[in-house]
Amino acid sequence: MVNFWPWLLAAVILGRLAYLRYYKGLNKFDGPFLASFTNLWRAWNLCGTKNRMPIAELHERYGEVVRIGPNVLSFNNPNAIKDIYNKNFVKVRSRWQNRLQVSRFEKFGVLTRGIQQSEFYSVAAGVNKGVAVQTLFSQTDEVYHDKLRRSLASAYSMSNVMQYEPFVDKTIELFLEQVDHNFAGKEGPDGIIDLPQWMRAYAFDVIGELTYSERHGFLDSGGDVEGIVSSLRKAVAYGQLVKL
Repeated sequence: MVNFWPWLLAAVILGRLAYLRYYKGLNKFDGPFLASFTNLWRAWNLCGTKNRMPIAELHERYGEVVRIGPNVLSFNNPNAIKDIYNKNFVKVRSRWQNRLQVSRFEKFGVLTRGIQQSEFYSVAAGVNKGVAVQTLFSQTDEVYHDKLRRSLASAYSMSNVMQYEPFVDKTIELFLEQVDHNFAGKEGPDGIIDLPQWMRAYAFDVIGELTYSERHGFLDSGGDVEGIVSSLRKAVAYGQLVKL
């Protein structure tokens, strides 16, 4: 008697792979071949030897839209922001069609109007007494998200933002002083500044000034303070993996 189980198993596996490969027509987008079948490709880049996603390199190779997962696309054109997040898609689409200007992203058929945001965002929720508390970033319900946004909108009005300027200026002065003291006029390796590191230090100290009128001390030390950066890196790495 012929054993059909190996053939059946092979057919199921091939069917699953074909489903993932051609999922919702996303096969029209270029990207790493393995990424079209499994999210393990992204996990390998995040946890393997690279320890990062080579997004910039992928876009240089494949173009504006890259498939980096069975159901994940990466965009590098800022014009896609309105296409992806605009709630009034019907009105926008009509306006563009009237002007004979059809978005390249609309042609791709990836607009998400009326579609619930994925669980990708849920990892960013806060936790209070063991219970997840949705934040402005993690909240996927549009109605509740709008309520949260409106409650915070006044803090970001131009009149309020201008009140923060002295705190920002104060930190800018310290940043320039530190750069001048540590790097200006020096030759060789001593005169080379790790700009990303110092801009990160500046950003953390600005946040401290704006939040509780006191810097964390990143600019003063030129390095990590109380393991804040290393802890955030671990949290980001964890979040990236969980979101897969």
